[in-house]
Amino acid sequence: MATDSGIPLIVAGDFNAPHSTWGYVRDSPKGTSICKAIQDFNLMLLTDCGFPTRLGNSVTRPSTPDLSLVAYGGKTSWRNMGEDLGSDHFIIETTLHAQCKTLRIQRIIDWDLFRSSRRDKGPPKDYEDWIETLFSDVAASTKEIELEDDFFPTIDSHLAHLFEAKKALKERWLKNKLNRSLRKRIAKINAEIASYSNVLEQKHWVEMCDKVDGQMRVGGKWNLLKHLLKPTDTRAAQRSAIEILLHRALTLRSKDSIMTDLARIHLPLDTTSSTPPPGYAGSDSDELDKDIAEWEVSRRENALFVDASRSGPNSFVAAVVDMSGRTVSAASVRTRSIGVAEQGACEAIGRLWLPTPSRAMPSAGF
Repeated sequence: MATDSGIPLIVAGDFNAPHSTWGYVRDSPKGTSICKAIQDFNLMLLTDCGFPTRLGNSVTRPSTPDLSLVAYGGKTSWRNMGEDLGSDHFIIETTLHAQCKTLRIQRIIDWDLFRSSRRDKGPPKDYEDWIETLFSDVAASTKEIELEDDFFPTIDSHLAHLFEAKKALKERWLKNKLNRSLRKRIAKINAEIASYSNVLEQKHWVEMCDKVDGQMRVGGKWNLLKHLLKPTDTRAAQRSAIEILLHRALTLRSKDSIMTDLARIHLPLDTTSSTPPPGYAGSDSDELDKDIAEWEVSRRENALFVDASRSGPNSFVAAVVDMSGRTVSAASVRTRSIGVAEQGACEAIGRLWLPTPSRAMPSAGF
């Protein structure tokens, strides 16, 4: 539990350890030991005992056996989503705010509700009245849901209607928990939600495949195909593997010792070594040791010329580089015709590059 490394730590689950700190009327030995461990490891309890995480029944009252503990220096939040998906525990959302994400509004129109509301309306008086009632009915049938930018929308009006029906049944059941027919109806609607969610997921997958058809080489489609073919070769998988290795290493050693070992293995930090670099151990080659001829320079003229076209005579700049790739000199040749420019540039390069009695050329051997 290396919390000083900057890596957030989350401990969450069904502890089933009664303690007064999280809303119980008595303290069990297990709850006392967990409360002491929370204080020893400097963890923060996010669970709000005002919102029980487990449903009660005719015998027991609602309780909070599910705890969420974090060790994180940033902003955190905890929320009881109020959904149980057929279980006796609610879904808990624990958020670590690493960076701000832009929320967008998705509007879902219940077309069944829209059509039923239009049937009750009489014939419009005029065109303006028809437009006004049409827009008002659309607004009354529209629901807005806040989604993050990276959220893939997989909900439609029918699924939203199922969730609303389940919520209404649950509110009725909380007022009368002995009503078995309500529990059966809630279980039935849970099964219907699960079945329709699978159908909706397949529908969205087919729509995505139709969009990808014929555009496989375009950005995200190609990345999706690579992920499906071999998920471990993607950049995201490699980053995840590196993060796992770092997390395991930081649980055993300090950050400074890990950085020292990585630098010793991968970085040439030792600059005091006087060992000369090894020399060329191959056989001599007279062909490679020859001086560079003028025809070799003219053969590379296209690679050395940069056309700086502008108004007036043509301008060509010939740059000469040494064996290490650094520019040592340049000759600017300005002429009125391209043919004369090439000839003059070759002569300039020859004077700069070829050896002269006053300037010896370095050997071109390898």
